Amino acid sequence: MSEDEKDLYDAITDKLGEKWTHEETIEFMEELDDIGITTANEFEEAFAYEHDGYSSYAEKEFAEYWCVDVMDAQIPDIVFAAVDWQAVWDHNLRYDFDSFETANGTYFFHNN
Repeated sequence: MSEDEKDLYDAITDKLGEKWTHEETIEFMEELDDIGITTANEFEEAFAYEHDGYSSYAEKEFAEYWCVDVMDAQIPDIVFAAVDWQAVWDHNLRYDFDSFETANGTYFFHNN
């Protein structure tokens, strides 16, 4: 492994804890490479969200998290339950983020 790859490997291990095997970490690094993340710094800057489940629920949950917690959207309670978070992902956020699913969950990264 190159020095950059070792640093990225360590950053993944630090951020995601010990739930990754060596093989899973290498596969994750390959997925990251596919979206243009090849260094620890790029990983840390682009990482946006981790969901323990699969993408159909993860996308909805991420959209709600991003709008409410990150963007501090003030959505009245009377309207909140009617928000179609999947539509928010499909029509807005998916263009600004990359996501991929692994055996350990679904991960979201800012586009480079």
